[in-house]
Amino acid sequence: MTADDSMTSGPEAGGSDLPGAASSGAPPAAPRRQWVAGLLSLLVAGLGQVYAGRWRRGLALYALGWPLVYLACASLVWPVGFWVPLTLFALLVLWRVFIVGDAVGLAARAPVPYRLRPYNRWYVYVAIYLLSALAGRGAAGLIRLQAATFSIPSGSMEPSVRRGDRIVVDMLGPRHRAPRRGEVVVYQSTEDPRVDAIKRVVAVPGDVVRVIDKQLSISGQPADDAAYTIHTDPRHFPADSPGPLADRDHFGPLTVPPATVFLMGDNRDNSWDSRFWGPLPQANVLGGGRIRIYWSRDPVTGSIRWGRIGSFVH
Repeated sequence: MTADDSMTSGPEAGGSDLPGAASSGAPPAAPRRQWVAGLLSLLVAGLGQVYAGRWRRGLALYALGWPLVYLACASLVWPVGFWVPLTLFALLVLWRVFIVGDAVGLAARAPVPYRLRPYNRWYVYVAIYLLSALAGRGAAGLIRLQAATFSIPSGSMEPSVRRGDRIVVDMLGPRHRAPRRGEVVVYQSTEDPRVDAIKRVVAVPGDVVRVIDKQLSISGQPADDAAYTIHTDPRHFPADSPGPLADRDHFGPLTVPPATVFLMGDNRDNSWDSRFWGPLPQANVLGGGRIRIYWSRDPVTGSIRWGRIGSFVH
């Protein structure tokens, strides 16, 4: 924006309508600067169009972008190939490029001298920016009800989810149904509500959980968990070991109470889970079921794990 946008002299203030004429010797209104239009459109989609005198066009372009934003974010947890959200995000970038280019073109074609509109004031632009930021926060909250992102700082769910993974989680499914046995879920810790964690549901209400020498059984049947479970500690602690070591390798039997789930990490020897702090209330489950890895980087070597990007956690 320019300081000229706060001026009221010029043709619109009652001076001559002849091009280049001014009232009382005041300079005519400044032309629309292309770089300003482009910069404003980078700050807020459509604001450059407002600057160039096309507020309806700017409002329409701003409004049309939000459905594309929602689809791009929500598609990350849809049961589709990773190319679908990537395509939608690419379209979103191209859409923004088009908006910037359109604003620059409108500014280039604006008449000289440009007749300032009532909304061509710096404080109007600032108000639009602040309203857009507020709308963005609200939209982010709505999108988070569908899909939310988390980073993985620990190895308790290896090999399914590894340190350095960044995941996007379906937040809608668990709001309409109870968690299912075998699902990986993100939950709010009962020990510290400020902490969100990730584990696998191994038992649901009514199931009888028991661990004997590291082997998990559910209601008397060996758990079918060999595809995703690992044991990284060769030591086997007896049932009478002191502290939590006994519960790690020997647990139960315990019947899972109503409205709760029993959680365990896939890295069974290195997971602080329901064996130590008990079943989790289902109300604490934030999301899960469909979880996609959208980025993965080895925290030790710094290398990008390309093979993990885009895959779902099973």
